Amino acid sequence: RIRFIQGIARGSVEVPLAQHETILEALSASDADRSAELLREHIAGSLVFMDRHLRERPELFVDEGAPARRKVS
Repeated sequence: RIRFIQGIARGSVEVPLAQHETILEALSASDADRSAELLREHIAGSLVFMDRHLRERPELFVDEGAPARRKVS
């Protein structure tokens, strides 16, 4: 779902793609510490992005036919 939301959010695909490339470079260089640091940053950024969109566009996170969930405050 986050990929779908990133696809509709203007300019939001370039950053994660660049992060993926940097992570792969660190992995290819067998730099475990750098890879782990980059992955943590990438995941943290994704969580911030998702949280912001959950608050701004909660309808994007609702499955048709799924039981209603309580609102996030």
